This record gives sequence, structure tokens and C-alpha cells, in this order.
Amino acid sequence: MKANEHKVLIGSKAALVPYLIEHVPKYHTWMQDEELQRLTASEPLTLEEEYEMQQKWRGDNDKLTFIILSRVTSSGEQLLSDIPQIPSPTDPAIQALPMVGDVNMFFKGVIPTGPEANLAQDGEETQEFEAEIEIMIAGT
Repeated sequence: MKANEHKVLIGSKAALVPYLIEHVPKYHTWMQDEELQRLTASEPLTLEEEYEMQQKWRGDNDKLTFIILSRVTSSGEQLLSDIPQIPSPTDPAIQALPMVGDVNMFFKGVIPTGPEANLAQDGEETQEFEAEIEIMIAGT
């Protein structure tokens, strides 16, 4: 989704970045694992199909996909101690963080924009907004 193409969300243990073309090879390797396929109800894709899927998801208006990057090593060392003031997904310090999973968000309905967003002019509720989130941790 275009809404998150430049967004980086940074927490104390992880950072979320948009699913970029450079993430595809590692993501593809993860998704060759039969257990991950079973747990995520996914079909195996060729690397070419994975690149096509990344581009499709990037343009969809009803989905957001983030890659989860770890900010903590297996020994507990904190990574990215100097957080850029305006972080970019292409910042070398962000790109150096290890990929550990993904977050997919699916949207259905009309996104509410204010306190009366779900009310029609006659006071009746309009279409509801729903969101679903899937989180996959594939590596450490």
C-alpha cells in the first residue's frame, strides 16, 4: 500500500519497514519452509512470483505489509542505538537490521475519519470498518 511506502515504525526491540524489493529473496527463502507454508496457509511461489506478489501488495489499497527487523541480537545487544530523526526504510542503519518476520494488515469497509464517521445523515450506522492483522516471526 502506498500509505506505508516511506514509513518506519521503531520500537525498543523491533522496527517495521515496508516490504521492499530487497526483502524478497530472504522472504522467499522463508516461504519455502513447509511448516511456515502450513502455518500461514500459503502456497509455494517461485522467486519470480514472489517479486510479482511484492509489487502487487505494494499497490493494493486494502493491505499494508511491513517487514519486521530485529533491534536486539540473540545475545541481547541493542542494535540501532542512534535512531535517525526521520527514519527512512532505505537508511543503511535500518537496512543493516536483521529481518525476522512480517506484519500484514487487511482492511475492509470505509475507514472512519471522525466521531460521526459511521453515521449516515439519518443517524443510522453506515458500513463498518474492519481490520485484520497477521504477524509472522520466521527467523531470529
